[in-house]
Amino acid sequence: MAGMFSSFRDLDQLLRGNATTPELLGKGTDHLKLGSNLTVVILLGIIYGVSMGLFGVLTHEPPINLQVLSSALKVPALFLLTLVVTFPSLYVFGALLGVDLSPAQILRALMAAIAVNLAVLASLAPITAFFTLTTTSYSFMTLLNVAFFALAGFVGIGFLLTVLQRIELARRTLVESRHGKPAEPKPAVADGVGIVEPDEVRDACAPPPSQPAREIGGSTWGADRGLDIRFPPPPTPRELRGRSAKRVFYAWLMLYCFVGAQMAWVLRPFIGAPGLPFGVFREREGNFLQSVLRSISNLLN
Repeated sequence: MAGMFSSFRDLDQLLRGNATTPELLGKGTDHLKLGSNLTVVILLGIIYGVSMGLFGVLTHEPPINLQVLSSALKVPALFLLTLVVTFPSLYVFGALLGVDLSPAQILRALMAAIAVNLAVLASLAPITAFFTLTTTSYSFMTLLNVAFFALAGFVGIGFLLTVLQRIELARRTLVESRHGKPAEPKPAVADGVGIVEPDEVRDACAPPPSQPAREIGGSTWGADRGLDIRFPPPPTPRELRGRSAKRVFYAWLMLYCFVGAQMAWVLRPFIGAPGLPFGVFREREGNFLQSVLRSISNLLN
């Protein structure tokens, strides 16, 4: 019991942002406890699963009581199985692009994001139960749960992106502080009369008006204008790897969403369709997108 309360205290720190400050993430993700977040994922998944399974109890005759137990077990299994299927691809892609995170660090960050995801989802469980008590429309309940899963998923993805960006920023700052050199002030130049500031030296050394014009960025600029044009430095190899890593990570997020949606379709039923007997799983047919489109059509007709 004490361990469960400790897990929820850790979740509270995640939700408030106290566990994802740049100072903490700069030291790694060891403070994001894997076991604690796993406990939260299972317990909160059970809570939301119960709210989904109530529809089978209240709208079927006779009531399907086992639907509550089945859905309670399937919701946490949905998130954990999706993580198992997609984690190897994220690690391999990240390693090829030089992402400076170990497999354990990536796993802790992902598990923390899933815990936040399920915290949002579990907070919507009373709303799901309320609509279960006030409607008998299976299509409406299906779309409502899809919307709640999508909303919670966006929050979890945003949390994960924030964590990874803060880790990268903290590490970049650490590297620059170790290897970077502080900028030295430009010395003043004595000309025998007084002290000439660096800007005055630059103006005195400006090319004469007769110097040919230069073509910069597709436009011609005369040197007599006194413009101090500076080109931005080319990106470093580390910055190029960082941009590639972000693109790969966004692609992985899309893959994670697709796998999660299809995993939910494989593990159905979660709600329990009227007129169908209880079953732990349904036969393999169609896909998640077809089911959503069919529910929209049934709701509008």
